[in-house]
Amino acid sequence: MTETLGLALMGTGRMAHVYGPKIAAHPGLRLEMVFNPRLASAEAAATQYGGRPSDDLDAVLADPAVEAVVIATPTNTHVDYVLRAAEAGKPIYCEKPLDQTLERVDVALAA
Repeated sequence: MTETLGLALMGTGRMAHVYGPKIAAHPGLRLEMVFNPRLASAEAAATQYGGRPSDDLDAVLADPAVEAVVIATPTNTHVDYVLRAAEAGKPIYCEKPLDQTLERVDVALAA
């Protein structure tokens, strides 16, 4: 049996549509959840790429099937989501730029 890594795709915009198909096609990954504060957007992306849609970030980060997160949200949300995912103990891949200020980047890196 091949082990796979369960991911949450955070965001459903342009970059999420770059990552979604790649995650869905990769044999070592499984898309567990798609997060967007607007549930309809999460549902649409989950229909395309798999996973369960959610508008509840706490539920996504608490789900034991979510072993890591891919953050593909607007830049102004990156640091907040990185901090939340780090607090939940999830490994993080975050789309660039991490933030628009070095101070906020330092906060995220410290987490």
